[in-house]
Amino acid sequence: METVLENVKNDSAVSHSLLDHPKVKISSSSPDPWNDLNQMFDSMSKSAAESITPEMVEAKDTAIELALNECLKLTSEHNKFYDLISAAHDTLYQSLADIYAFVLRVQLSEYKQHIKTAMISNLMDKGVKIQSNTSDLMVIIKTIIGADRRRASEYCRVLEVAMRENLTPKDLPSYIKLRGGVSAIYSTESELVAKKLGEKEREFRTSYFQELFEIRHWANKSSFSTPIKVIQNSDEIDCNRAKFTVFLTLFDKKEQVYKICSAHNLGEKQERNFIKHITRDIHDTNEVLKEKLFAYRSKLVELKLVPDVLQKIWGQLKMITDKTTETVEST
Repeated sequence: METVLENVKNDSAVSHSLLDHPKVKISSSSPDPWNDLNQMFDSMSKSAAESITPEMVEAKDTAIELALNECLKLTSEHNKFYDLISAAHDTLYQSLADIYAFVLRVQLSEYKQHIKTAMISNLMDKGVKIQSNTSDLMVIIKTIIGADRRRASEYCRVLEVAMRENLTPKDLPSYIKLRGGVSAIYSTESELVAKKLGEKEREFRTSYFQELFEIRHWANKSSFSTPIKVIQNSDEIDCNRAKFTVFLTLFDKKEQVYKICSAHNLGEKQERNFIKHITRDIHDTNEVLKEKLFAYRSKLVELKLVPDVLQKIWGQLKMITDKTTETVEST
């Protein structure tokens, strides 16, 4: 199939014409009044200028005025959109201030724990998942706005900042505006948390989560066997260092069961990235995570669910940790 360029090359008349006149001026033959008006501002001879009439100048001025008036009208319509967006933001910021005031009242209530328990029960009835380590603030926010995890995380972060800054509810809307909005606060605070933790602290954090997941199998009585072959998604050494197998499943609504689609050994590196991803909305400090890990270990030992050798190892590790803590505190 010939291209347009080949067609031009094959047409000797056109080809010679273009070669002979490399600079081609293209003009429209349509009777566009703008063409005549534009010519008034091009270079023209004295004789050509003598042919301009007041009617042509008036037509030019009318066209410019109509164009500018149209722009003003479109600007007005466009500004209505931004007015609506601004009003929506103001409503959101005031809503967050009201939620913040409610949170503070709940925290001061002598029935705080009963209120939280009722909220968790209500969320579970609606199918909203609540983890054992979900903060009181997140429970309240999810009770109000529902199961939207991203929105709940953003709102929770904003209110955490408000508490840290010791803001009053009435000061919150202007503070959010000053910080550039809800998303800006969430993004900035997330970056600050990441920077404060540092790479070493983030690795410790991932390790705590990894062990918390790992030791849960001692207390979990649910198990299954499957003939499905586990796919290795990394090299042999990396896969041998991994702790978990990841199963991809689909829920069969008719049979009300999960059906396995495939099984994967991600390798240690991607496994840790996976753990970071699924725990990204948990904002406990490393110290809190370590305390929860030790508390869970103690519970497993108390219930005699782990082998004796593991109990001894955990006991030795706790003694080392306690001594290190005492040394740090004494200095």
